[in-house]
Order: sequence, then C-alpha cells, then structure tokens
Amino acid sequence: MNETGNCRPEEISHTGTIQRSDRQNHYVLITSASACAGCHARGACHLNEVADKIIEVSREKDDFECKPGEKVRVIMENRLGLHAVLLGYIVPFCLLLAALIVTHAITRMEGLSALIALGTLLLYYLILYRFRHRLRKKFEFRIEK
Repeated sequence: MNETGNCRPEEISHTGTIQRSDRQNHYVLITSASACAGCHARGACHLNEVADKIIEVSREKDDFECKPGEKVRVIMENRLGLHAVLLGYIVPFCLLLAALIVTHAITRMEGLSALIALGTLLLYYLILYRFRHRLRKKFEFRIEK
C-alpha cells in the first residue's frame, strides 16, 4: 500500500466521507491537500492549498448501504486518471498554443490572436460540457468501506 492508500498500482484511491446519498448516487467529500500541507512553515508560506471536492459515485455496482458521515475509499482506474489529465490539461494547452501560433501567422495581430486562442478554449470546454453525461459514464468511480 502506498501513501495515497492504493492497494494496486492500476488504481487511484482517496479516503472520503459520505455527504449524502440518493437513489442513483453517493456523494463523497474528499479533502485534498498539497504536498506542503504537512510542512512546518505552511502558516507563513501562503502556498498551502487545501481543496474540498465532492465526488459523485454511482450506486449501480455497490451492494452495501452507506450513511452520511461514514468514511469510505473512492477508487478509480489509473488509466482513467491519465485520460482525465489529457482531456483537462494537455489537449486544451495544445489547442491554445496551435490557435495562437496559426492565428498570429495569418493575421500578425497579437491581440486578435490571443482572443481567438481563448475563444478556441471556450469552444473546447463547451464541447466537453455538452458531452459531460457520456464522460461521466466513462470516468466511473467505485467505493469501498
């Protein structure tokens, strides 16, 4: 078992707390802290970053009941985490850079190139938002007690 609590290298897991449940999903609160959260100088540094995230976990595959306040592990396959990084960071960065370079090569106007590049990002994220239901099915989490 490594520092994040993973039992298998092909999985990513985090400990969380059940916030609420409905007929289809459990909603699990995960508090993620940056690597410097345990540093002795974190109070003076202002780089300390702690974020709460609510993860929606489908109840289709679990055969147990969870109550609010109960501690669970949220698990996702490692390859899906890499796919999420690709969709969320790498593809948009490449689109931004390509749009900026191509537009500047055509127009030679920096301001217009920047606006078009940002518009390209906006369009990309709108497309991702449009397909969020399909992506939600692909990026499946499961929980263990």
